[in-house]
Amino acid sequence: ARRRQRIRFDALPQDFDDKLPGNFASPEGDFAHELFDADIELALAALKPDFRVAVVLCDIEGLSYDEIADVLGIKIGTVRSRIHRGRAMLRDALAHRAPTPERASIGGFLDDAPIQVDR
Repeated sequence: ARRRQRIRFDALPQDFDDKLPGNFASPEGDFAHELFDADIELALAALKPDFRVAVVLCDIEGLSYDEIADVLGIKIGTVRSRIHRGRAMLRDALAHRAPTPERASIGGFLDDAPIQVDR
């Protein structure tokens, strides 16, 4: 007589999902994915490294200009310049996302201005 093969189901340990490979290489990757959308990630990636690191250290990591100067080994004036120019480049790269009167009227207001409806 043939024996029927039994399929054995073992319960998974509670921490099984910690052992599975994730979509991101690091906790930093998880954080960046949650914090930024694709447009912002692309705009940051398009910056030259000198500008990107200054903007990230200031606006994301929260370092002061003095701390950034120490970390990068550059003068504080250079830090200010790189942050200013980096932010300007980001602003230009993300200009397509800026609110326009048409988009704002859909939401119902624009700087507390009355909405004008053409009749």
